[in-house]
Amino acid sequence: MAENVVTFLLERLDDMLREEANNLIKIPKQVKLLQKELEQMRSFLKDADSRQEGNDTVRPFFAQVRDAAYDAEDVIDTFYDKDVVSKIEDIKAHIAQLTQNLETFGIKRQVEEVSSSSENGLKTLRRTYSREDDQRNFVGLGEDADRLSSQLVRQGSSRFVSICGMGGLGKTTLAKKVYHHDKVRGHFRYFVWVYVSQKCQAREIWEEILFKINEEKKKENEEKDEEIEEKKRENEEKEKESKEKKKKSKEKKEEKREKKDHEISTELYDLLIQERCLVVLDDIWDANTLTALSSGFPAYNVKAETKMLLTSRNKDVAYRADPKGFLYEPACLSEDAAWELFQKVVFEHADHQQATRPGSSNNAFITVGNKKKLGNEMVPHCKGLPFAIVVLGGVLASKDYIDEWETVHKNIKSQLKKYIGSNEDSLGPMDLLALKHIPTAEAIISAESSSGRENEETLEDVAYGYLRMLADRYLVQVEKRSSTGRIKSCRMHDLVREVCLEKARRSDFFHTTELCNSNRQMDFFSSIVSRPISANRIRRVSIYLKQFSGAIPIGTEDCPPIRSALGCRHDNSGIGQELIDSMVSRFKLLRVLDLEDIRGFAVPKKIGGLIHLRLLTVNSAYIGVLSSSIGNLQFLLSLNLDPYYSATKIPNVIWKLRKLRHLYLPADCGSDTECLKFANLNDLQTLKNFPASKADVKDLTTLPNLRRLSKLDEFLAIFQLPTTFQHLESLSIKDPDDSLELTSDPMPKISACCPRIRKVKLNRQKIFLKNLRTDQCEPCQL
Repeated sequence: MAENVVTFLLERLDDMLREEANNLIKIPKQVKLLQKELEQMRSFLKDADSRQEGNDTVRPFFAQVRDAAYDAEDVIDTFYDKDVVSKIEDIKAHIAQLTQNLETFGIKRQVEEVSSSSENGLKTLRRTYSREDDQRNFVGLGEDADRLSSQLVRQGSSRFVSICGMGGLGKTTLAKKVYHHDKVRGHFRYFVWVYVSQKCQAREIWEEILFKINEEKKKENEEKDEEIEEKKRENEEKEKESKEKKKKSKEKKEEKREKKDHEISTELYDLLIQERCLVVLDDIWDANTLTALSSGFPAYNVKAETKMLLTSRNKDVAYRADPKGFLYEPACLSEDAAWELFQKVVFEHADHQQATRPGSSNNAFITVGNKKKLGNEMVPHCKGLPFAIVVLGGVLASKDYIDEWETVHKNIKSQLKKYIGSNEDSLGPMDLLALKHIPTAEAIISAESSSGRENEETLEDVAYGYLRMLADRYLVQVEKRSSTGRIKSCRMHDLVREVCLEKARRSDFFHTTELCNSNRQMDFFSSIVSRPISANRIRRVSIYLKQFSGAIPIGTEDCPPIRSALGCRHDNSGIGQELIDSMVSRFKLLRVLDLEDIRGFAVPKKIGGLIHLRLLTVNSAYIGVLSSSIGNLQFLLSLNLDPYYSATKIPNVIWKLRKLRHLYLPADCGSDTECLKFANLNDLQTLKNFPASKADVKDLTTLPNLRRLSKLDEFLAIFQLPTTFQHLESLSIKDPDDSLELTSDPMPKISACCPRIRKVKLNRQKIFLKNLRTDQCEPCQL
């Protein structure tokens, strides 16, 4: 986390030197020196930041680094302060001292040791074996095991069969069932199970597979040799030959160790081509690992009877193995299956423990009836995740007294986190769910991640790539896709969410506050600053509204430098005008104000004072006469206003928002709105509800990067060659009176001017272009 904060700050410094130089006539020297210190600090953090987990001694150091970066960021965002030069000097000296301490006190060395220990512990925790143990916990996947087994033994089927899903879903358990399935055992000659660690060495995996197959072949030969030797030789001769074999085997192993990597991979490749083997590669973390191993395995298009069974929490592994291979994605258990698994773990173990109960106790033993009652109420909290059910069941199985069960039941969420291992002193869901191995974008995606127009990949493309990565790694679950397959909505498994919340709390990533009528006497700002940690380190706040009428005292406390404020509601709750006006006045450094679907207030008149805003979503707020101060938001990237009819006047200042990328306007901009200009918003990608009656439709031809465009029939006039919209993908043309009558098919003109158009909506008729080059289209089945 500290490395992310420092990286983001360095980007801010680059922006400041490049874009705000006119305001920093006396400062560039100090800024560049600070930049140099931060670069040096980051060189240490790159290798060390992710290794602080589980080390209480090291963690405070990273907190100091993060806080120093935050201090620098605060100074940068308030650079008009007359003392800014001295403040930057102080911060630079502090960061230099932290870097020196890191070297002087050997923190980097200690972190490396912790990392090594953690890695070894993780290998022990996750290492799996092929023996058919724990099959008593196999529930709800019998038909799937049959299906996978049939796929493996079927002639002509894909060489690669993959089981992919989120951590804890039972992929390895299912693979074990398939590995020992009667069909599989009767079909293959040799069987190899290999656990693939996060930092595996390809040569080690190849040698392990070679060794296991050769050992099986050796046993077969020894059995045949023993039958012959019993008839021909005495026991002494057998012992002599056995020694010779061991000597030769040792020599072969030594010879193998001397071989080069490509020789080992070739030897394995040739062996797998010749024999009928089943090789299980369990828990492959990423596709690059599979690529590194691939030279030792027959490719999917090579004739051979060897099959590969892969398990991974990353769907990209299956695609890399064989784009047309067989992929199975287990679902979470149904309620009935979850309860069956829980009973297997709890009650079978309890029967075994019954005889060990003490003779007498002041505490009452729990009855089977109470176990079922409490268990039925706790199991749903596991949300069908087998790992969580087994862990919960294992904990409860060892508890014989009713007060112990009731303690777990009363605090089920915190107990699940505790027992699954969310404590960073142990190896828990952070490792299980691979949360450490995902690139993150904190607030703004790095410009280094996108090369701009050179390859036409925008920051939004990079962000969507991260979302797809999360989906491919099953850390979010896709709920709905668009007609083109794009992710439209997703959700997170409850336990993954709990892990993320715990991680956010420990790293002080954001603060949550709940507003409800029962605590309306509590001051809103007090609820933020009254924390065990330093209040001025709070950067993000999530406001949860539940049965809240909107009124709350404001108070006079100093406000922390909040950068992001997000709001969500449980019911019809809203935020009162006094509170939102106070937030706008006091959260001067806000970059994100996202109050989607929050009602009860009008857009504040002083909204233009939030000059650092990047995102403003007030799509359920009353607009009325929108303040012209909104034109001050020079860094605004996305503006989302009420889509309906609450606006009476929109000022002609939108053209000033030069960095704007996404604009969602009301369906009616109001009768008092005069001419609105949109020309030369070069970065604009989304424009919804273009007010054709209040603006010149030709302004649209000056927007080179439009991807999504919607509203009135006047659009049709702009689709005339040589005008082209090189990046337009989605177009919606509609008339609120449904009076739009087309004298001819507009699609040829639209397709000619929009080479990348994929979806067009004419009033209520959706059209999806299957072939962009031949103007062929058909109604989209939605």
